[in-house]
Amino acid sequence: MTITTTKLTRTAGLVAIAAGFLYILVQFIHPHEEPANVVTTGWVVTHILTLLMAVLAMIGISGMYLRQVKQAGLFGLIAVILFAGNFLLIFAWAFVEGRGPTAAGGSGAAVRR
Repeated sequence: MTITTTKLTRTAGLVAIAAGFLYILVQFIHPHEEPANVVTTGWVVTHILTLLMAVLAMIGISGMYLRQVKQAGLFGLIAVILFAGNFLLIFAWAFVEGRGPTAAGGSGAAVRR
């Protein structure tokens, strides 16, 4: 199998589409922001999917940018860096929030019933 620019661009587009579908899915399955939900499996699954969405989005956006790097110029580079920074923040937030009460060093006993 030969890797070509066309195949990389198509793959980047498909990866970005997958990230978009995960973004939509997470909106529907995210548990309510209540302390009791932090220790549930749904909370962990939602945040793992959010982490995956952020990684796929960064890969997809980077691949699409590389396809049109000459046309985008400096403004395009700045835009991609800011956009990727957004997904890095989403990744970091989902990672910290997904760990729940143990992220602060606690046992989580305060939110368990």
